[in-house]
This record gives sequence, C-alpha cells and structure tokens, in this order.
Amino acid sequence: MTGIHNYIRYNSGSREHLYRLLKWCDKCSLYRNIYKSRIKSKTSGLTNFPSELSIETTSLCNARCTICAHPDMKRAKGNMKTELVKSLIKQAGQGEVNKLFLSGFGEPLIDKRLPEFVEYAKKQNIDNISIVTNGYLLTPQIAGSLVDSGLNEIIISMDGFTPETYNKIRVGLDFEKLAENISGLPSIKKRSKIQITISCVSLTHNQKERQEAFSRFGRYVDGIYFRQAQGWTGKYGESDAGYTPHFEPNSIPCRYLWDSASVYIDGSVPTCCLDFEAEGVMGNAMQDSLEDIWRGEGFANCRQAHLQNRKSELVPCGKCGYYSVWW
Repeated sequence: MTGIHNYIRYNSGSREHLYRLLKWCDKCSLYRNIYKSRIKSKTSGLTNFPSELSIETTSLCNARCTICAHPDMKRAKGNMKTELVKSLIKQAGQGEVNKLFLSGFGEPLIDKRLPEFVEYAKKQNIDNISIVTNGYLLTPQIAGSLVDSGLNEIIISMDGFTPETYNKIRVGLDFEKLAENISGLPSIKKRSKIQITISCVSLTHNQKERQEAFSRFGRYVDGIYFRQAQGWTGKYGESDAGYTPHFEPNSIPCRYLWDSASVYIDGSVPTCCLDFEAEGVMGNAMQDSLEDIWRGEGFANCRQAHLQNRKSELVPCGKCGYYSVWW
C-alpha cells in the first residue's frame, strides 16, 4: 500500500486520474457509505502521539512568495531554542513518530543547526526525517551535509518552471539559481538513498508549464507532483474548491487532527500546519509534553466539533478551505 500511495503522490498524472475516478465514485451511495465507514474507523481511536510531527526550528524565510502568508505573519520570527528542538525530537522518538519534518512556516536551510538536529533525530531511532524547502540555499555543500547527517527526504517547493512565472511568484529568489541547485542533486543522491521531490502548488497561471516541469527537471529528482493550493485559513491564496474529489467536503472532518501536529518556534502547538498565526493554540510544548497536548482538551474539543460537522464554529477551521481525502 505504501508503494502505491507514494506512486500516486509523486506522479501528477496518476493523482489527477485517481481524483477524477473518486469524483465519479462519489455519485454512488455505496461509495459514500464505504467512505464514511472508513472515516469512522480512522477517527474512532487515537494514538498517543501523532504519526507526523513538524518542528519549526526557524520561522525565518529568505523569500516573499505571493501565495504565502509569511510576509504578513504577525507572530514572532526567529529560531527555536536548541534545547526545545532536542526535547521535541526525543519525545518524537519515544512516541515512535512515523515521520518527522524539521521544517515549518519558514525556510529550514536558514538554520545552520539543521544537520546537527538530523543526526540527533537518528540517534533517537527516528527513521523518516524530511524537510520542505524552497531549495534556494540547497547548494551541493549544504545538500551533502544533510545527506551525511542522515536526512531521508527533501521536498523542494517550486511553483513555476520558467523564469517569468517562478520569479513572479517566488519574490526574492531567482529561477536560474534554483535550477542550478537542482541540477547538482544527482551527484548527492549517489551517496545515499535520500528521496528528493519537487512540489508545485497548482495555480491557474502555472498549468501550462507542467510539461516544462517534467522535461527540464524530471531527470534530477525522484518525482514532481502538483498539490492543492492553500488559502491559509481563508486569508491568502487561490480557492481550493475545485481540488477535492468529493461533493460535500465541508461535512468531512480534517484528518490533520488525527494524523499530524506542528510545533512553532515558541513552543506553541497550533490547530494544524495551516494555522500560520497560531490562532487556535492547543497547548505549549515549553510547558507540557506533546503526548499530553495531543490527547488534551484542546484537540479533543476540536476533533469533536469536526465529527459533529461544527467546524465552521472553530477558529481557524471555520475559515479554512482545505479538504481532506481519507484514502
């Protein structure tokens, strides 16, 4: 199942074919009943720890992307204290997290401590460590240090595949510099089994560049996929309405509440990774353990509201346009 899931994830065409199939299936009452049964099964129990954890070691960024809320973000921008990062990593290891992201609402490669944190995570027996980066600082030297530290995955966010489109969206960065970094990745990949993919937000004005994406960059990475545009809790970005394969997405609880958690630089645990201003704080990791926060009253109330189709009453969920797919 993991192999099929990854193939769909990293193959843009397969994902689109699957979503068209699900849209067709969603017309059938039998399918809807099966889908609701799956959601009920997945939400009936709760693990002691999220399967995915994102630690925002830095909230600083070197870009001012037009589709991102970071340039207008009001919460603190800086680096997480080293002792907190390591405490969270240790808890993740003890909680047997399936995947650890050492990145959040900032550019992780700005943090020079990153290789140190990856090495520490490996010592905590965490086998799947990833970062999401704009790739602008991903020089062969930095990529090499990350590979040597044991990093398992690099996801490069890239929302345009010509200089005109990319430079317009990723303000402050340069397309040719990023292209040079990406072209140097195969030599790094020879040193390890690291997975490197390109992620692109599906926007109206980059649809015509899909073929360019695969023809120019496909040979350098393990996959390129187009993903749902985020509205960042209703404040930014394009509408997500056309992306979901189901007709009544607002009645579906968000799987983030059962799957994943994020910790921001000050220790605050937001509702989810899209809650960029931490409007719905579930707790603070400086004061309580992640397990206690994950199983605490804040998350419990939020999950119950989603199950009862009352998420419109919540902040920030009531403003969010993200649609979960539970397959």
